[in-house]
Amino acid sequence: MFFVISGFLITSLLIREYRDRGRIDLKRFYVRRARRLVPAIVLVVAACTLAAAALGGDVLTGLGWQLVGIFTFTANWTQMAASFDYFNASQAGLFDNFWSLAIEEQFYLLWPVLLIAFLVRARLPKQAFARMRANLIALAVVSTVLMLGLVHFGQANIAYLATVSHLYGLLLGAALAFSPKAFLKTPPSAPVPPEMRPATPQAAPGP
Repeated sequence: MFFVISGFLITSLLIREYRDRGRIDLKRFYVRRARRLVPAIVLVVAACTLAAAALGGDVLTGLGWQLVGIFTFTANWTQMAASFDYFNASQAGLFDNFWSLAIEEQFYLLWPVLLIAFLVRARLPKQAFARMRANLIALAVVSTVLMLGLVHFGQANIAYLATVSHLYGLLLGAALAFSPKAFLKTPPSAPVPPEMRPATPQAAPGP
């Protein structure tokens, strides 16, 4: 559900920006996300690392790889490269849950670029938006089938952590944002007839 909400909100904001400004400022988009995420990530990582160091034990095992994954937004791939089993409690790492943020940011690295290409080519928003919505739903289905297939063949860890097999939520959220109404500007308010306008107070005549 988190991925669905994220995909819907970010795609809606990007479509609205293109609608209102005639373009999407990619640099502004990426800088805005970095400013929102990086300070919070640094704070959480620093606080948790200091607390774990004070407690000691095995909780800091593999911390180097975890930090690389966190700050390159590739935590899901570094976990798979390190043969990490997300479902094995005995292998739990300090920052395991950063895999979800990694998948989200990998999607948003490419999605705005693809969205711009679509919006530039879209001449009839109603038909084009319906077609894009159908394509996104189809891709979400493919992602879901891929995940189920990996689970069926005993690769549940890859199914859960791999970007491609966990994109369905973001894709469905993006599909929900593709309403033709979202691309139409709000019509201007109808002019108020002169007889309906409030009377302008008249200045008192001078002596």
